[in-house]
Amino acid sequence: MKGNTKKPIQVVRTWVRRQPPKMKVFLAFAITIAALIFIRMVVYDHDNLFIDAEAVHALGISVKGQNLSFFRRLFRPTVAAAPMVSRRLLLRWLLQVVKERGYVF
Repeated sequence: MKGNTKKPIQVVRTWVRRQPPKMKVFLAFAITIAALIFIRMVVYDHDNLFIDAEAVHALGISVKGQNLSFFRRLFRPTVAAAPMVSRRLLLRWLLQVVKERGYVF
C-alpha cells in the first residue's frame, strides 16, 4: 500500500491555494511573462501565431456556448441571459473574422 501519496499536480495546487492573494498575483504574472518569452523564442512565423490564436478563440466560444446550454437546462432562472451571452460571443467572433479578412458588404 502506498498510503497517502498525492500526485505532484495536487501538491502544487494545494500549495498555491494556501498562498496569500499577493503571491497568487505574482505567480500569475510570472507564469504569463514566462509563457510570452517561450512563445517569442519558439514561434518563428508570427502570422501563424495569429491564426492559432483565432482557432483557440473559436474553440473557446464553442465550449462556452456548450456550457451555457448545459447550465441553462440545470439552472433555468439563474442563467436567463445565457442565450444573449452566446449570441454576443458569436457576433463578436464573426465581426472579428470580417475585420481581419477585409470583407466589405
